[in-house]
Amino acid sequence: LRFLFEKIKSIINSANNDAITINNKGVVIIEDSDIISTRRNGISVRNGSTLIMNSGSIESQEAGIAGFKDSVIVINDGTITSFDNGPIMGNGSAAGSANDGTNMTVIMNGGLLRGQIQTSGYIACGVYIPNTGSFTMNGGTIVSDGCGICMRGGQVNLNGGTIVASGTSGVKGK
Repeated sequence: LRFLFEKIKSIINSANNDAITINNKGVVIIEDSDIISTRRNGISVRNGSTLIMNSGSIESQEAGIAGFKDSVIVINDGTITSFDNGPIMGNGSAAGSANDGTNMTVIMNGGLLRGQIQTSGYIACGVYIPNTGSFTMNGGTIVSDGCGICMRGGQVNLNGGTIVASGTSGVKGK
């Protein structure tokens, strides 16, 4: 099943829901859309699903895009802003768990990722992959109040683009 979102606004105010969840090998292409999640993640990509963002914007309180088991996230253009975490984030849960975070693949060809903090005790990150997977940056810009890329397992390939991280050494938080 493949969806193309064009010129939509999705606003979710529930503390228990993301604006959009892609599951079970689904494919979603974002074009000229504004997606806003005021409480959780903008988009969750789960169980072998794929998200391709060609243009538009995602704003979220937590992750702009949250990747889980075997997810593929491709950012060609657009802006993703997170207010209390990271624009693109994986999940550190072990293989086989309900929130399995293994084998997340992120490819950034363009666009802007902005990691900001509103709530005390949080540290921003541009891209956070805590489990197995890969991040490839071919272009675009990452701007973060904390670190630019936090990769705890897997591989980072930097082929182009700009990373601006204004974090302070030794700061601890969520």
